[in-house]
Amino acid sequence: SEKTICSIGFRMEFLKANAGSAGRFGKGFYFTTVPSYANFYAFAPRFAERRLGDISIIAAWVLLGKPHHQSRSDVGRDLEPGCDTHYAVRPNAGPSSIPGKPPGDEIVVFDAEAILPQFVIELQSATPREAATKPT
Repeated sequence: SEKTICSIGFRMEFLKANAGSAGRFGKGFYFTTVPSYANFYAFAPRFAERRLGDISIIAAWVLLGKPHHQSRSDVGRDLEPGCDTHYAVRPNAGPSSIPGKPPGDEIVVFDAEAILPQFVIELQSATPREAATKPT
């Protein structure tokens, strides 16, 4: 849970046991610098079956180190040699864009020691669809 993460930190074994996929830009912990982007994923209807109750977003300090800039998807890839993280800008433009999804970025962290949780933001919505399409 979010309270466990804030008290003991992020753990790879938790990620492996609970992740929905191997990750579009690598198999690690995903962060963004854009709150509306995190909000979209928190309330996205396609994730509704995995969601239990209200949503919590964890704000954290993340050490990027030397990022590998990715311009295209490479599901489940390992960390780029010589780099510490993966970074992708997501403009949400083009044929694969998702209606209502804001532009944002994705930071993939492979080392849990590079993440320092700061606080938990608790969110509620009347329906998942309403929250995913409302501008923030």
